[in-house]
Amino acid sequence: MVHDWNKLAIDILKVAEEKFGKRNPAKFNGLECWFTQTQPELCGDSIEGYTIYLSESTLESFPNLLFECSHELVHLLFPTTKEQVNFLEEGIATSFQFEMLDRYNFQPHVINAYKLTLNDNPKYKKAYELIQWIKPDYSIVIKQIREDYPDILLSDLTIEHLKKYPSIPKSIISDLLRKFNTDESSS
Repeated sequence: MVHDWNKLAIDILKVAEEKFGKRNPAKFNGLECWFTQTQPELCGDSIEGYTIYLSESTLESFPNLLFECSHELVHLLFPTTKEQVNFLEEGIATSFQFEMLDRYNFQPHVINAYKLTLNDNPKYKKAYELIQWIKPDYSIVIKQIREDYPDILLSDLTIEHLKKYPSIPKSIISDLLRKFNTDESSS
């Protein structure tokens, strides 16, 4: 089963790279499921490589596997520490996981059920909602940003960087750049 997981991960990673640009060249060690893991997580470093740890719920549910895996694979594109991740990156990851459910032909009621889980996670909901303000297609803007600033992680972007993109409303830029795991305003 793990072999199939890793094939799925590579397929999803290719889609993410098409949408958002090539990933950081760090080694990807694959997916693992830990019975003690309650939330998915990208772990590792640029020397040893990165592993995505999935929660136990992915063992019995393909939608959960797809949902968790696709979210964490976005973080693999531009890996940083948990403390440095901003609302921009979490919004991209959250939006992408819903897109993958759709791409793998899950019915709208299944996708909507996953979207309802955002009500229990206000910070993820805020990140997702912020990304929806980037029109007409946030992925085109993100890919352009990554091409314009190939050596800057999303977590290191500044207000000055994002102000250059008219598709990003100026009123949300500071919220997009706020650090996700240290933000208390939407908890």
